[in-house]
Amino acid sequence: MYKYAIINEGGIVVGISYLSGEVDKDNMILLEEDFDTTGKKYENDRWVEYEEEEKLPQVTQQEIINAQIINDLEYLKCMIELSSMKGGNL
Repeated sequence: MYKYAIINEGGIVVGISYLSGEVDKDNMILLEEDFDTTGKKYENDRWVEYEEEEKLPQVTQQEIINAQIINDLEYLKCMIELSSMKGGNL
């Protein structure tokens, strides 16, 4: 069994594959079985330490508005359901 790190253009590991045979691809790096790629990237034909930057998703103003509308609609649905359980008096 062969263990490969699949890397992107920046040398960052995006996956690990266990294959039955060897492969020759620029984005697949053969690993020792016990090698841990955490906190490492492949650069100039060797593994180097690096700190992963936490990337928070960018939320647009429209997405915030949409989320608020959905939240308000869910609240109104709950209120209507409660009202129907109490005999129609809000």
